[in-house]
Amino acid sequence: VERKVMRIVTPGTVTDEALLEQGQESLVVALSLGSDEQFGIALLDMSSGRFSVLQAQGEEALLSELQRLRPAELLISEDTDITPYQHRVASIKQRAPWHFDTGSAERELCEQFSSKDLAGFGCADLPLAISAAGCLLAYVKETQRSALPHIRALHTESREEGLILDASTRHNLELSESISGHKQN
Repeated sequence: VERKVMRIVTPGTVTDEALLEQGQESLVVALSLGSDEQFGIALLDMSSGRFSVLQAQGEEALLSELQRLRPAELLISEDTDITPYQHRVASIKQRAPWHFDTGSAERELCEQFSSKDLAGFGCADLPLAISAAGCLLAYVKETQRSALPHIRALHTESREEGLILDASTRHNLELSESISGHKQN
């Protein structure tokens, strides 16, 4: 019998219902930081195939998005200081900076979605979001060691499309957990 690694299970790529909390998404999030406090986020829910990107600006916006998403796993470049994110995310994986290359990310995404370009997904002008999405897709392919046919589309989110609650407001409204840290009620 030939032995080989079939897939690698990480906190963000768990799809077994017995290992997941009921009603809780297990998201893998990639973060790409740019100049002028701009950032790009790509998120993937492996169980449903929901794949989204977002590009925005500002440290408060970034911390608010991490609070909203509560990722099980965060992918970030090795040349980025992880200190501000350590207490906000359960697991941080640092990836080589070349994993966040925009050109190769765009090619990888177009290949995954069998498209000529990313204009149809509304993210062609979001280079940081594209680089984060490319890193995320490469990471998931590396850990799953198989094709990902259930990931069929890329959704572009915008902070202007909804009500923006900062991390402090979300915490005080007890939307996901009580102030004492309990998840019940």
